[in-house]
Amino acid sequence: MALILGGRLQFPFSTGALTCLCRNVRTCSTSVKNSSPNADYKINPEFRNRNPRNLEKMALAKKTEGWQFQQGARKFYHQLSLRIANRKTTAIVQHSSGTFTIKVSTDSPEMKKTFSGSRCNRVTRAYYLGQVIAQRCLEAGITHVDFEPPEGEISPLNQAFIDGLEKMNLELTEPDVIKPTYRPGIDYSKQNRYAERKKYQDDYQVV
Repeated sequence: MALILGGRLQFPFSTGALTCLCRNVRTCSTSVKNSSPNADYKINPEFRNRNPRNLEKMALAKKTEGWQFQQGARKFYHQLSLRIANRKTTAIVQHSSGTFTIKVSTDSPEMKKTFSGSRCNRVTRAYYLGQVIAQRCLEAGITHVDFEPPEGEISPLNQAFIDGLEKMNLELTEPDVIKPTYRPGIDYSKQNRYAERKKYQDDYQVV
């Protein structure tokens, strides 16, 4: 253990990976030694992405195409739907896999507590419902949802819900999937690739 007497260190000291190389405290120079057993490891450039949400955020993940006339097609990442009942309005955000769901209703306890004692009508409550579901989506990292308003003339309730979503800057359309460029494979029976002219190149495998 080093002692400080008169502004000077009497003995060099060492604490973990930090080692003092001089005795003058005012002009002390230190060197950091990496004593980790993984110091010589290098990051593998080829890795497996274990978070598929990143690919969805970059529009690289594939969407479920399904059949042409399939009912309930899941060609989306996250879909937002609004269900209107007699006494309550419910907003649901569902993942295409069905494993991730965000649900907010005007009949939920927190919403009832907010609107208790107020004279807000259903249109006003739908406006705040859109803000709440949009905020929860943004907190979950969802910035784009697939939302299709009902066909025909939009009712005041639906328009108020859409206004609440737009106020929180939640995008109501998802970006198109970025598909990789098609590259023809190798025709092992010939000296050229598929869909290319017949020519010989050194990088092609020739039987």
